[in-house]
Amino acid sequence: MFTPDDTVDYSASSNSLSVTVNPAALSISATAQSKTYGTAWSPGTTAFSVGSGLVAPQTVTGVTLTPSGGTAVTDPVSGSPYTITPSAAVGAGGFLAANYAISYLPGVLTVNPLPVELAGARAYDATTNAAFSVLSVTNRVGVDDVSVATGTGGLAGAQAGTNALTSVGTLALGGTSAVNYTLTGAGGAVVVAPLPVVLTGTRAYDGTATAPASILTVSNNLDGANLTLSGLAALAGASAGWQSLSDFTGLTLGGPAAADYTLTNASGSVLITNSFHTFSITSSHIDSSGTNWVVCWQSVPGAVYSVLTNASLKIAPTSWAAAGGPVTATGLTTCLTLPGPFLRKTNMFVVIKQY
Repeated sequence: MFTPDDTVDYSASSNSLSVTVNPAALSISATAQSKTYGTAWSPGTTAFSVGSGLVAPQTVTGVTLTPSGGTAVTDPVSGSPYTITPSAAVGAGGFLAANYAISYLPGVLTVNPLPVELAGARAYDATTNAAFSVLSVTNRVGVDDVSVATGTGGLAGAQAGTNALTSVGTLALGGTSAVNYTLTGAGGAVVVAPLPVVLTGTRAYDGTATAPASILTVSNNLDGANLTLSGLAALAGASAGWQSLSDFTGLTLGGPAAADYTLTNASGSVLITNSFHTFSITSSHIDSSGTNWVVCWQSVPGAVYSVLTNASLKIAPTSWAAAGGPVTATGLTTCLTLPGPFLRKTNMFVVIKQY
């Protein structure tokens, strides 16, 4: 309506007009998200950001976020990154989505591999190694096919007991689900059990079925003088020949390394000689392996012989350790390969007729 001040020369008049209000441009972006394989994920409604163009005091308080995958516990790493699509914004302060030309920009959901937890058990071996063959994955998801396939990891200590895994070393995962797991950040432990000792010895026949510690050697001793043995063991029999150790309860392990060994499930045998007759060695040499000795002597067919070894002539042959045999001679010359390694210049051998 137009009403003039000068009503003499002008008259009032009215007309109508329209004003077009265009929607304001506004962008809403889904925020990038991540999760670890094996966990569920819910998108919620608040993981977004709003670009410029929002009229004050209006605010966007929620957006519908629709992921293309990755929400389930078992959604794989291989499908990552998954797309998160925003839509249907709502707000406060008078916000109406219809007042804006909203550009919805997608985000991504990244599924990261799950660091494995490893566990295992093995006997003491004086090393801090954890071979793949003793390890298993304890935190696998459901029935996933994942295992430790190759390599060697490192432990915090070598002693018997529970030792934490401190290095994955050359370990590698295997199985059809291995892509969903990682050794980066892996944890776990290996239980190292004391090593059952294996005992050997030699003594002359004395009519008893006992074996004092003084004639016994721990053949699987990995700690040298740090492991000692005392006491008396029982034999399965008193006759000449190889007699198995049948009772270890009279023996005691000692020394700084004693806790790493055990007499439980121990084994071994003692060579009892009915007469300590030695026989001349006709030849001896290192074989092609560079570590084993081949010893030959003149023999009587049908007789049983054993070979003893030691590094010092100061020790009587009756206390030398068994190196090979028993072997039954089939001819006038008998040869026996003795598993090494032996010291080329210091080890000596003697052949005895056993029975």
